[in-house]
Amino acid sequence: MTEPSLRERKKLATRRKLALASLDLTLERGLAETTVEEITERVGFSRRTFANHFTCKQEAVVAGFFLRLGLPGSRFEPFEVELGDPLTVDGVVDAAEAAYRAVFSGEGAARVAEMGRVVDAEPTLAPFVHQTLFEVRREYRARLVAGGLPPARAALLLGALLCVGGVVVEELIAGHTAPDDVAALLAEGLDHVRHGFADRAP
Repeated sequence: MTEPSLRERKKLATRRKLALASLDLTLERGLAETTVEEITERVGFSRRTFANHFTCKQEAVVAGFFLRLGLPGSRFEPFEVELGDPLTVDGVVDAAEAAYRAVFSGEGAARVAEMGRVVDAEPTLAPFVHQTLFEVRREYRARLVAGGLPPARAALLLGALLCVGGVVVEELIAGHTAPDDVAALLAEGLDHVRHGFADRAP
């Protein structure tokens, strides 16, 4: 993977600061009460700098959400998850499992639930969530295809893996799964990705 230049690293650092400040202010006081001026004041940048990186506060909040999860979108952070060489389906699932365990470990599950409730309650955030997931999926699909997986199989595998994470987040937001039970739900979901649903109880 090519190392970003110093200029690119500075741009990424600025995006990170703006995105995380946007998320933190929204968690503190709500989206409607958070302004771009407050976001830029918190991290010492100008409104013009904000506009160079984000189209609106909603986009920045969602960027912060995914950064805090450790699942960045391609416009905000480089993709650093190693998929293994040579690339295999088992290796990809193992990499996804490690990434999800890092996200949901410790206080991670409770933090995901808190952030997820904000996203769930603010309809204007949804398009940016979908856009970021699309970018993640497109980037990783390209990497899987480059590693030798047929395009359709790569898309199906990624869809399944993203759905597992999505189900965990939805269950946390709804309160159907406690943070301490996330590991079991995650293991069950990934087991289905590995082995399918056949001959299993409904």
